[in-house]
Amino acid sequence: MLDKLEDYIERHLVDNDIVVINKFFNKYLKIVSSSCTEDVYDEHHIVPRCYFKHQKISVDNSKLNIVRLSIQDHILAHYYLYMCSKESWFKYANLCSIKYFTGRENISEEDLIKILPDIVALNEESRRLNSIQHSGSNHVNYGKHLSEETKNKISKAKKGRFNSNGKLGSKLSEETKEKIRIAHFGKSKGPMSEEHKRAISVSNKGKHKNIIYTDEMRKLMSERRKGKNLSESAKEKIGLAHRNLKWYTNGTINTKCKECPDGYFPGRSNFHYPKTIKRRCD
Repeated sequence: MLDKLEDYIERHLVDNDIVVINKFFNKYLKIVSSSCTEDVYDEHHIVPRCYFKHQKISVDNSKLNIVRLSIQDHILAHYYLYMCSKESWFKYANLCSIKYFTGRENISEEDLIKILPDIVALNEESRRLNSIQHSGSNHVNYGKHLSEETKNKISKAKKGRFNSNGKLGSKLSEETKEKIRIAHFGKSKGPMSEEHKRAISVSNKGKHKNIIYTDEMRKLMSERRKGKNLSESAKEKIGLAHRNLKWYTNGTINTKCKECPDGYFPGRSNFHYPKTIKRRCD
């Protein structure tokens, strides 16, 4: 039976140069060669469905290609396939399968980390491959020309409010809001650790450099802030944050920093340029 299974996998995945035979391939073969006897199990396609869809052929749902696995073994099966993959689309498909488990009720985030300690790195790789798989000629609308009617519908759907990136985005439905609420329910909302703050600071550094806001964006931001009063504690925090900052300029741009950036000197420029912005750097 094992020889027959190995031959089946090699014929579809190895012979088509999609995976390589390494230690992870052997681990995968070992997992799928034994069926789960527990009451709670998942059905796993030994040669994944993504392979058949990519080849544009019918998915093999026969008993030869389906095995019962425990949740832990199901996660590891897709991880081993990812680790022996050669094709980026096959890597991405298996990472998506792993990511699917983060939203399941019968497995917690802590359990997932125990099974795959490098899950954070895998999610980052999934985002990178997602960008590759959905850009350029891989995009569903590549080479297509949208009609004016379709463009107007897309534009109308996206009008509404600013999102966290400062761009116009669509309003969230009540159903989506409820899903977000459930996803965050029970999670700690206490003060952030210093390490977490530093990580956020590093990730945001340089993102807002030389941003030019349009008049429409300024007007919408102004309207959103009208009627909002800062608490005394918020005012005190802002005051403390600005207390040790000094003005520096490069002759056209004024910035407030703790230390003088390269190419700048103390003081503020008296020149006014329409596109000049005042920014604060960390």
